[in-house]
Amino acid sequence: MPRKEEQLKEIRQKRKAEITETALQLFAERGYHNTSVSNIAKAAGVSKGLMYNYFINKEALLNEILFGAYDDKQVASKSIEMNELPAKQRLQLIIEGTFVMVTTRLEHWKLMMSLSLQDEISEKIKQNFTLQRKHSMEKLIELFKELGAKKPELEAFYLGSSLTGIMLQYIHLRGDYPLEEMKQYLIEKFCK
Repeated sequence: MPRKEEQLKEIRQKRKAEITETALQLFAERGYHNTSVSNIAKAAGVSKGLMYNYFINKEALLNEILFGAYDDKQVASKSIEMNELPAKQRLQLIIEGTFVMVTTRLEHWKLMMSLSLQDEISEKIKQNFTLQRKHSMEKLIELFKELGAKKPELEAFYLGSSLTGIMLQYIHLRGDYPLEEMKQYLIEKFCK
């Protein structure tokens, strides 16, 4: 009996998610350049040919991992909701959100950190990193201006550097890192 179109779509989405998750794990463990399409296909339990039905190449798969889950509508609605809150509260939510992301999506952040240090990543990926970083810094600078910081740009870079350093240390030390204490410390330092 033929499957309904909806069932086929669901199966396709599930398979794509499995491939993406497998690739994320392998890229984070072995590195992007040390992981082949064949490695991913084998680990995901699919043929190499089927992989190309979902992604035209390894770079397209990497882009899906890094930027595909970025839902503009969801981010826009959250931004509108956040803009109604006081600046200190918004800043605290950004800090807390960063800590939630690093703990719930550790492999993703491990990969992001690794790629950000590689000169040989594609220009498209570099551009996406640059746009995301610029957008985040603009938001932080605006918040620090609202809070009356004397040097809002430096405060934004200071917080961004602190968060990046904390994420990097947590990735390496995991359970030995005082993550919750560091979150509270940043909140007290920047939001009180």
